[in-house]
Amino acid sequence: MNLKKIALFIIKIAIAAGLIYWLVSSNRLSSESLTDISWSVGNIALVIMQVILVVAGLGLLALRLKILLGGISLPVSYGNSLRVTALGAFAGSVLPGLVGGDAVKLGMLMLQNSRTQSSRLVIAVIFDRAIGVFSLILLGALAYFLAATTGSLPPNADYLYIAPMLSLIILAGVLLLRWLLRREEWLNRIIKHGPNWLPEFLGYVQTLAGNTGLLLKCIGLSLMNHALICCSFLVAAHLIGNVNLSILQQFVFTPLAMVMNILPITPGGLGITEAAFSYLYETLGCSVGADIGLIGRLIQYLSFTLVGVPCLIWVSGLRQR
Repeated sequence: MNLKKIALFIIKIAIAAGLIYWLVSSNRLSSESLTDISWSVGNIALVIMQVILVVAGLGLLALRLKILLGGISLPVSYGNSLRVTALGAFAGSVLPGLVGGDAVKLGMLMLQNSRTQSSRLVIAVIFDRAIGVFSLILLGALAYFLAATTGSLPPNADYLYIAPMLSLIILAGVLLLRWLLRREEWLNRIIKHGPNWLPEFLGYVQTLAGNTGLLLKCIGLSLMNHALICCSFLVAAHLIGNVNLSILQQFVFTPLAMVMNILPITPGGLGITEAAFSYLYETLGCSVGADIGLIGRLIQYLSFTLVGVPCLIWVSGLRQR
């Protein structure tokens, strides 16, 4: 095992532990909020329904990966795409370690395909991640505009401009990339001074980036998945209670907190999500943001485990054959 990776993992664990300690010591993360939850039949049914929704979201992500692979002439069955997606989510979130979920997803795809297809697989996973991040930010921007037009924007929350601004910046970057990929002089200059694998790599980027219909399908699937994931935190807020914010208001800033979870600062975003939710809810006068972030995360952990463990057993069985 690479010592640098082990050292980096230890540092990430230390950061996560420091964030959790700060949240607990400052009473932002309270055990009382968790122990006081009323586990009535209705609340249990609500959690079960949310687990089903998160699992359904994984199904949408599997379809997104299948579409991306098909776009670069790598057809894959939906069942296989679902196993790869579920195991990637499980490894990246429930079993945070030295290897991220995207790396696990890429590794599984490479095991199932020849080495000559590695460039296409890398491009597919990169696009899969990039579309996911953009769609999450876009969801926050759409919720922002809906809240603005209905007069439901939370007070004292100027930072919510971030989602629309980032969406426009990313969209402008994508349009610029598509324009550059059509410039043969620019491409030839880059290829001339680049490694041998670069022409093939850029060719697949050009294929996916230039397929507007494919990108729109993948963005649509991502928006639906993120909306389902956001509901985990709405359920968490309902379980805790005393959250005087509308569903639309919570939908405006929940994607921002979820984006913070993507940053590879701690294993699986541990501590990052809770700190982000704590800050965002505090700006709106609510002190249980960290608790909401934690419970929402636990609901997702349960969902990924229910799907990921069978996939892990399936992969282990293949290795023993």
